[in-house]
Amino acid sequence: MHELLLYGQVSAARHDQVLKILAGFAAMQPRRTLQRRVIYKPQREPEEPGSHLRRGGTQAVALKQKQQATTPTQLYYTHLVQKLSEEDFGKAASEANDALSAHVNFEGGEEPKWSALFEDIPDTGDRGVSIRFTNSTDIIGGNPHTFMIASGPNRFVTEYYVEGHHFVKGNVVIFLHRVLHEPGVRNLQTEPKAVPPAFEVLELLDQSGTYILEAKVRVQDFKEASVLESGVNELKAFQTSMRGCVELSLPDRLAMDTRVKYKTQGVEALLWCRNPSDISYHNIISTGTTRKAQRISTKALTGMNGVHNTRKRAGASEKEVSPPPAKRRQQSHTTNKAVTSFFTPTSKKEPEKMLWRTVRNSLLVGRYSIQAAAQSASKPKLRVAAFDFDSTLITPASGKKFGRDASDWKWWHSSVPGKLKQLHGEGYLLAVVSNQGGISLKPDPKTIKSDQKRLADFKGKVSAVLSQLDLPVTVYAATGRDEYRKPRVGMWAEMLEDHDLDEVDRVDLENSFFVGDAGGREAVAGISTKDHSCVDRDFAANVGLTFHTPEEFFLQQSPQPYVRGFDPTTYTSSLAGSSTSANPVITKTDVLDIVLLVGSPGAGKSSFYRKHLQPLGYARVNQDILKTQLSNILKQREKCVKAATAYIEEGTSVVVDNTNADQDVRAIWVQLAKTRSIPIRCVLFTASAKLCEHNDTFRALNLGSETNPENRTILPRLAFTSFASRYRAPKLEEGFREIVKVDFEFAGSDALKELWSKYWV
Repeated sequence: MHELLLYGQVSAARHDQVLKILAGFAAMQPRRTLQRRVIYKPQREPEEPGSHLRRGGTQAVALKQKQQATTPTQLYYTHLVQKLSEEDFGKAASEANDALSAHVNFEGGEEPKWSALFEDIPDTGDRGVSIRFTNSTDIIGGNPHTFMIASGPNRFVTEYYVEGHHFVKGNVVIFLHRVLHEPGVRNLQTEPKAVPPAFEVLELLDQSGTYILEAKVRVQDFKEASVLESGVNELKAFQTSMRGCVELSLPDRLAMDTRVKYKTQGVEALLWCRNPSDISYHNIISTGTTRKAQRISTKALTGMNGVHNTRKRAGASEKEVSPPPAKRRQQSHTTNKAVTSFFTPTSKKEPEKMLWRTVRNSLLVGRYSIQAAAQSASKPKLRVAAFDFDSTLITPASGKKFGRDASDWKWWHSSVPGKLKQLHGEGYLLAVVSNQGGISLKPDPKTIKSDQKRLADFKGKVSAVLSQLDLPVTVYAATGRDEYRKPRVGMWAEMLEDHDLDEVDRVDLENSFFVGDAGGREAVAGISTKDHSCVDRDFAANVGLTFHTPEEFFLQQSPQPYVRGFDPTTYTSSLAGSSTSANPVITKTDVLDIVLLVGSPGAGKSSFYRKHLQPLGYARVNQDILKTQLSNILKQREKCVKAATAYIEEGTSVVVDNTNADQDVRAIWVQLAKTRSIPIRCVLFTASAKLCEHNDTFRALNLGSETNPENRTILPRLAFTSFASRYRAPKLEEGFREIVKVDFEFAGSDALKELWSKYWV
C-alpha cells in the first residue's frame, strides 16, 4: 500500500479553533488517539568467520558486489505501534504485567492493540504531494518486543508517545497530533517499558506545543494511473480547502541522526562520525536538515573510519576505472551590464529605480522611480489612477490561469502601456493595488523555499513590467488577511502616507478612479465568465473612487450588470428611521433555567448576552473563556458542563454561549436541564454565513472596548462554512421550552454604524 501525504503546523494557541474547523469539515466528532511508538533499527547478521574463504577470494568479491548492487542504500526504521487509552498509563505494579503482551481476546470482542508498522522514506516526486510505501501487520499474541527482535533481526532504539485526534473526510485521513516523551530515559533504555509511565510525567518533544497536521490518502494500486491521480486530486482539494486555516505542504524527505555533524560549505565537510555504522536516517519529518545533508547516503560513507577508500581493487588495470562524468555546464544569466555595474564605484552608479520594502510582514511595497522635473505646487489636489495588477494590467503569456514564473506575462491589452503614459502626462499619480494571497512574508521553515520562489517571481515580474513602462509607479501587494487586503482600505491609507497625501483635501477623489477585474459581473453565455469576486468594486466604494473594469477603461466597452455577494448597507438602510427593534424581548421567566445560544461565529451571540442576559443575572459559559490545555475537545466540553453545573448549584441561571450547531451537542445541555429539573430555552441567531464573516472581520480589525472587548482575532473562512455544514435547525422536540429567533441588528453609534457599513469581506 502507498500513502500520499501533506503536512502542516498548528500552534498550541490555535489548536482548539482548528479542531472545531476540522470537525465541521469532516462532519464528525474528533476521535481521540493515544499511541506508543517503539522504534527498531534493522541490523545485519554477522557472517560466519572464514566463510568467504570456502568460496574463494574471487567468488567472495563477486558475491559481495552482487549483494551491494541489490541492497538499498537507504536505512529505514520499523515501528511497533500500541493503541492506548488513558487507563493504560501509570498502572500500579499489582495491575501491570511483567512483560509486553499482545494477547487478544477475540471472543470478548477485543481488537488487536499491537502492530508492526513499516514506513518507507517519503519520495516528494513531482505531483505536489509526498508518496511513500507502507505496510502494517497486526500482532495477536506473544511478546511484541520479542517478535520484533527476532523478525529483523532488529534492535531497540527508543520509544515515544503520540497524542492527537483523527478525522476522516472521504478518502482523506486527517491526524492532528503532537509527540510526547518521557524525559531522561532515552539513553538508558535497552527495551520498551512493560507499562507506560503516568501521563502527567510525559513532556512535549516540541516545547512550543506546536501540533502536526498530517493529511493522507491511501492508494492500494499505485501503478494504476487513474487511481493515483484521483488520490492526488482529493488530497490537493483538501489542501485548498484548508488555505487560510492551515498551510499544508510537502515534508522534508529525511532527517539525519543527531550524531552526524554537518556544515553547508561542501560535501567533504558535512560528515564526522566514529564509524559508518553510526550513520542512520530517521523516518520522521525534518525541520532543520539541509538538502545537502539529506542527499548523503551510507554508500558515500564506505571506508571512512580514518582510512581513505579509493574503491579500487588490487591488481585492477587503469582502463577499468571509468572517468568521472562530465559536469553539465550551466548557462550564465549574468549580463555585461551587471558585470560593469559591479565594478563601478558607488558614487558613480545610477540610483536603483525599483526599491522594495515590507510593512508589518504583511504588505509588500515596491516603488519605481525616475528622474523627473519638479512638480508645480500650484495644484492643491492630486488625482490618483489606481489599478489592480493581474488580469488588469497584465495576463499570463502562457495562456494559463496563473503565471508560471517571472517571465510569464504580457500586457492585458496592447493599449495598456500607452494609456498609462497618457495618464502620467496628464498629472495622475499611478499606483497598483493588488491582493497577493499566494505570497508569504512571514518566515516558515516548512515552506521557506516555495515562499521565496513565489516572492522572487512576483518581484521579478513587477520589476520587468515597470521597467518596460518606465513610469513612476508604486505597487502595493497585500499578502495577509488583515486590514491591507481589499476591499479593506489599508493599502490606500499606506499610499496616501507614502506620498504625503494624508492631509485633508489633498486628493481629488471625484476625479480619481480604480480599475480592476473583480467587479462582481455575472457570466455572459459565449462572451465572458463570471468574476471571481466583487472586491475591486467594493474597494473603490470604500475609498470613494469611481470604478471601472479593464474592458470599460481600456476598451471603452459598456458596463455590464453586476451582483455584490454581500452588501452591508441593506441591513443599515432597513433600520433607518426605526427606533424600535423587531426582535422579541428576552426576559427571565424562571428562577433558575438554562438559555442555549445557537448560531455561527460572528452572529452576535456574545453581544446579545452582554446586552440582554447579563443584566438579568445570567452567568456565561463559553469554551473560549474556559480554555484548557487539554487537547481533547470532549474534555473541554465536560469542563463547560461542570462550570454550568456549579453555577446552577449556586442558584445562578446559565447562558451557554457556543455555536451548538447540531442536535448531538445540544442534547448534552438538554440532559443537564432534565437532570437538574430546570427548563431550557433556545435562542437561535439567523445571521447568514456572509454576514457573520463580515461581523467577524469588522470586529477583529477594529479593536476597542465597544467593537471587540475580548480582543478576538479574525477567523478563517472555513470556520463559517464548517458551521454551515454541521448546522441542524433546533426543534422543540429536542426538549426546549421555547425557541426564540433573533435576527441581526447593528447596535452602536452612528460613527460605528458608518464604519460597519463599509465592505469588509
